[in-house]
Amino acid sequence: MAIGKLKRLWLEHPTPDELGLASLARIRAPTLVMVGDHDVIRLDHTLEIFHAIPGASLYIVPATEHATFRDRPAWVNPVIREFVDRPPLK
Repeated sequence: MAIGKLKRLWLEHPTPDELGLASLARIRAPTLVMVGDHDVIRLDHTLEIFHAIPGASLYIVPATEHATFRDRPAWVNPVIREFVDRPPLK
C-alpha cells in the first residue's frame, strides 16, 4: 500500500502548479540550487530554477552526476556548511 502511494506521488507530483516557476518566485528563504555538471537535470532547467528563486545561490559541481552528494561529499559539504552558516543578507 505504501509503495503504491509513493509511486503515485513520484508520478503525479509535483504538478506545475505545485512547483512551477511562479511558485518558486514566492520563495523567500535562502536557497542553494546545487547540480552536477553531468546531471540528468538539464543545465537550462537548473538555470530556470535558479533565476526563478529571488536571491538564490547556485553551485554547479564539476565531474558529478545526479548523485553529487554521494560522489563528492568533500566538495559539497563545505559549500553547504558555508551556505547554512552565512549571515542573512539585509
